[in-house]
Amino acid sequence: MSPIDDAALVAAGKFFATRGVYGLAWLDVDLTVIATYGEKAAFIRVGESVTDSVFPLIGAEDFIAGLRADPEQALELPGVVIVTGPDAQERYNLSLFWAPSAGRYLLLVSRASIDATLEIELLRHVRARLMAESEIRAKSEALARANRDLENFAAIISHDLKAPMRALRYMTEDVETSIAADRFEDVRTQVAWIKTQSQRMSSMLGGLLEFSSIGRK
Repeated sequence: MSPIDDAALVAAGKFFATRGVYGLAWLDVDLTVIATYGEKAAFIRVGESVTDSVFPLIGAEDFIAGLRADPEQALELPGVVIVTGPDAQERYNLSLFWAPSAGRYLLLVSRASIDATLEIELLRHVRARLMAESEIRAKSEALARANRDLENFAAIISHDLKAPMRALRYMTEDVETSIAADRFEDVRTQVAWIKTQSQRMSSMLGGLLEFSSIGRK
């Protein structure tokens, strides 16, 4: 493309920018804004880094520098929300190119279409739904693990409580036998043993209640 064609292209760009079709901004190699054209680029401040006006470009400096090596590439930022006033904001599509003949970057600003806005909103809702579903699955898995742990715990407690209960039943039968045979000395020993086992069961039940209280907290 000849210098005349470049000049004609720039003139055409300014023509459409000043008529509100889109906005244009020229950027130096260090991303300083040199000039802007059109109302849609009015939020971009001349003399400052473009990242001061277009926050989504922050962190993309390396990619932007890579455009100079491959001018066919462009950085596309669709549906970017820009604050244009104290209580106003607009949604724009931003495209950043490297113009080799000018040795500068060209930032194209166009209003996002309604369809694009709806698409972005739909994607946001879909992402929120997927996150909610993932959270529900995680809670379901946690509940299933808790139920398995509870079943295992109940089985262990049931086993541990049955042993002293069987011993108490057998010892009670021995007490009845000793009383029938007038072996009262044996009865005193057996009753003392029954008291020991009952205290053991009481301690186990107290520990179980304390453990259950900690689990709820």
